[in-house]
Amino acid sequence: MTDYRKDIEPNKLSNQKDFLPTAIGRKILEIERFFATPIESFLEQGKKKNYQESDYFSLHLGISQFGFEEGLVHTFRYYSANAPIIRFPEIYDGSYHDKYQLSQIKNLASERLKNCLGKVCEDVRIWTYSQSEFSRRNLEREKERGYFTPEEFEQEIQALEEEIERRGEWITDSGISYLLSHGEEIIYCSNLYDGECDRLLFVQDLHQEYVHSCFSLGQDKYIIPPKKFKFSGK
Repeated sequence: MTDYRKDIEPNKLSNQKDFLPTAIGRKILEIERFFATPIESFLEQGKKKNYQESDYFSLHLGISQFGFEEGLVHTFRYYSANAPIIRFPEIYDGSYHDKYQLSQIKNLASERLKNCLGKVCEDVRIWTYSQSEFSRRNLEREKERGYFTPEEFEQEIQALEEEIERRGEWITDSGISYLLSHGEEIIYCSNLYDGECDRLLFVQDLHQEYVHSCFSLGQDKYIIPPKKFKFSGK
């Protein structure tokens, strides 16, 4: 049974600031992903979004493992809404999943992604997401769809704001990115693209309105400072 304090909390991205920068200055030699379902299922489930074969490596759900020079390996997985992206402390062997290596696959990844191999990592960045802001956006959408009267909407917003003032805003570590020497920045993330599904993307693919902050481990400062929750009437 998973012990949250022992197994999860120490492996949150924000608690791995000593380990994660070890990639800086090293070439990324391989990216591996581990999937439980085959491409046929992926394409069938993604018909409405017009998924293609070349989306499989990036948009399918699964553990991501980054291999660097000198045997360094960074492994990450999706865990839960409370800790979307965490570090997997051991090298994953893929015992229960099919392993796909970016250097070996042909049509299952974009050439743009393949071109990232062999490039030097210049920075590692942690991206966060505000579940509180997401809750507010959902309330606004439901109001627009007619699920709430104006009075009910105000009550829901007030309850959300009171919870934030009492407990603080709900912020999660939701992405880890690598800035590479040819100018591209790849990110393994959840919540920042299309819900809680974990993806391997380029930073340009993110929905910026979902980003709460971005912290550079190489520069030891925020690239995107934390956004303040906008309380109604304030």
